[in-house]
Amino acid sequence: MHISQPSTTIGGNDLTKGCILLGSSTEGVAIDNNEIIKKGAGNNSAFVIGNANSAGDILLRTNQVDRVRISNNSTTVSNVLQAHGGMTIATSATGTPELTLKRSSSTSASGNDDIVDIRVGDSVLTFVINNDDDGDQGTYNFRKMAAGLEIPAAIDCDTITTNGVIRKNGDTNTYLEFHSADRLRLVTGGVQQLEVTNSGLFIQGYIKHTGDDNTYFGFENNDQWRIVTGGGERFVVTNTAIALKRDTGITGDLTVSGDLTVNGDTVTLNTTNLEVEDKLVTVAKNATNAATANNCGIDFGGQYKLTFRDESTNKLVIEDTSANTASLEIQGTGGAQLILQDTNSSNTTNQTGVVAWKTSNDTVTAEVGFRSNSDSDFTIRNGNGDVVLFGQDTRLTGAGNLILEQGNLVIKSSSHDGTLSTATLTADRTYTLPNKSGTVAMTSDIPTNNNQLTNGAGYITATLSNEQVQDIVGGMVSGNTFLF
Repeated sequence: MHISQPSTTIGGNDLTKGCILLGSSTEGVAIDNNEIIKKGAGNNSAFVIGNANSAGDILLRTNQVDRVRISNNSTTVSNVLQAHGGMTIATSATGTPELTLKRSSSTSASGNDDIVDIRVGDSVLTFVINNDDDGDQGTYNFRKMAAGLEIPAAIDCDTITTNGVIRKNGDTNTYLEFHSADRLRLVTGGVQQLEVTNSGLFIQGYIKHTGDDNTYFGFENNDQWRIVTGGGERFVVTNTAIALKRDTGITGDLTVSGDLTVNGDTVTLNTTNLEVEDKLVTVAKNATNAATANNCGIDFGGQYKLTFRDESTNKLVIEDTSANTASLEIQGTGGAQLILQDTNSSNTTNQTGVVAWKTSNDTVTAEVGFRSNSDSDFTIRNGNGDVVLFGQDTRLTGAGNLILEQGNLVIKSSSHDGTLSTATLTADRTYTLPNKSGTVAMTSDIPTNNNQLTNGAGYITATLSNEQVQDIVGGMVSGNTFLF
């Protein structure tokens, strides 16, 4: 049915080719060859479906505003699009499924600015930001609403793959970057602090405890690593040395395979036993002569000392600094020896060595040993005289006496002994030998049955006891014979 109504419109469009009108021009439905218009009470309720241009686009319009435009190439929605039941967007199988988001309705979908394309590939979802025209940096923001404010939202995913860097918004020189294959680095303030590769972990600077800026460890310079606590350097390792800068306690065992050098003033060993495998312990190793080695030695508990003193006489001194006394005791299960050896290789016959006693002012009061550069003159000496043991003789020098207390003088000859003794003395006695050579005769040599002594020295008129003969003829001399 065709009703020509050239002067009648319902939607404000020209219906020159006639239409079918149901209702009135202010409220009803009109159909012509260009569009279908439904109009309710008031212009704001108008709804139009029809061609928008000569290309045959289909247009959906409300309130005289285009809402949906369908062309041969695309469908344009100029309003909020709500899909409560879900939405599927697809293109032909030969194309790339793509959803293009424009910044505004005036933005050209085929242009190079303010456009985001969402593309679906084979198990791949791609977001493409096209800002080539003005060179803006493309940024993807995931946000949420909290207390009426829009804030960054968390991303929950399995794997994040990036070809660039991960950085905090607004801080362009601090980031995490995968700068090449098998490499990851951390940059702060434009300076690389950490790099991880398949060959190791590389650190630039220090590792610190949170909230404690003056305690850290790290690499200060090339070939140097150190530990700092409380702002003070404690431990330093270089390619030439390991340095402990403060007191260090080791609770377990410490084994040093190389040499150990301690450049301090005191080395304290709080051990029960000190065991040294080496055969020689050197004291004052830097001494170049006896003067520089003077007073070196060993101190036992601060009271007892064994020291080398007085380079002029080369003395080895044993000292008790508390009681002013000292002793040297040599013990051995099978015996003990004190050996003095003169190692003068140029004279192996005439050598010396003594044990001496001195007063506090270094005055020698007694000596025992070889004094006169001869190995056959062993001498016992005090301030008044000597007892010298020669190869065959024994000599007593000085003004003193040879005193035997509670004993006898025994002269050994071959396998027999000759004993010289005295009776029990009730007073001091003096026995004097005359200044003559001769033989000392015993009373047993006097014949008791002879009235005349040899050589007519005298007569015995009766038989006398030995004691009587001694009283009578004591001290008498007959020729070269001394009678007692």
